Amino acid sequence: MRGLPFTKFSPVGLDVGSHSFKAVQLVKSLRKWEVASSVSLPRLTPGAPLAVAELRRLKEVLDRRGFAGSDIVVAVPSASLLTAILELPARAPGLPMEQIASDEFARVHKHAAAQLTMSAWELPAPARASKATYMLAVGAVSAELESHIDLIEAENFNVLAMEEPYSASARGCLYAAGPASGLTAVIDLGWDAATLAIVSGNTVIYTRKLGEAGLARLLAAAVEAAGGEAEIVEREIWGVGFSGPSQADFENAEVLDVLESHVAGMLREISQAFGYAAHQYPELALSRVILIGGGAAIPQIAQRFQSQLNVPVSVAACPDQRTPASMISALGLALSQEVAR
Repeated sequence: MRGLPFTKFSPVGLDVGSHSFKAVQLVKSLRKWEVASSVSLPRLTPGAPLAVAELRRLKEVLDRRGFAGSDIVVAVPSASLLTAILELPARAPGLPMEQIASDEFARVHKHAAAQLTMSAWELPAPARASKATYMLAVGAVSAELESHIDLIEAENFNVLAMEEPYSASARGCLYAAGPASGLTAVIDLGWDAATLAIVSGNTVIYTRKLGEAGLARLLAAAVEAAGGEAEIVEREIWGVGFSGPSQADFENAEVLDVLESHVAGMLREISQAFGYAAHQYPELALSRVILIGGGAAIPQIAQRFQSQLNVPVSVAACPDQRTPASMISALGLALSQEVAR
């Protein structure tokens, strides 16, 4: 007798943003992971601390949308995230590199090592490096992580793991766009902040927070400049963007001016980061830029980035058409447990 097919679901990848929740779950079909369910749920009070009422509402939505089980993987909250590139002694037999990395990370962030949760991985040796070992370290104050997990698990979620968002975003992009021959730059145009991660293969080798480049600041500046209502200005930014103002669709030239200025500021920082990467790793050429996050939905923004950066720029998207660029980090979180096995 033929047995019934066994359906295997991934944990739910949950990206808790300040503007919305993004959740993705995958199912294994023919030895391949495919998106089974996805949802983006606006926060009740954007920018406010995470609250029990919102988590309860999220759980009800996930249940209605057919998400299976209560296992989730969440990102380390951006407000808690600590990062550092560490220059450590050369590896040698018997040298406790993990402990040395932990102590140096704590020193950089002025905490006791016992107060922090940290992970670190070795970076390719820079072209002009000494015999030192270079590592990228990410972490957070343990008490902050535990408080975050306790709040989520109180609403019947089971947090299997927390992961820093840079690796999750990179993993989601590699799933959506496939591998690259050179370096990949992942730019997350988020609500509170924009971030950059440079990836070699499947390893994040550089991270940077892009100043005051969050979408919330863009919208506030555009509303002030245009003197209009936030809802109308938001519709102009995400409805028209860089595709060209028209009499019918884009009456406020001030909005376009603010958008141009906002992106120009980001591009200056991104160009500096690319210059740093080229100096450190001249043998690793940047082959592409992938945009994710809510800002990636602004019309023609990829073309604007590409014209200034002189490298192919695209907006991340999965073939299933249900996982837009804003959900790529949640997708990467959903895949994290499978990659770790």
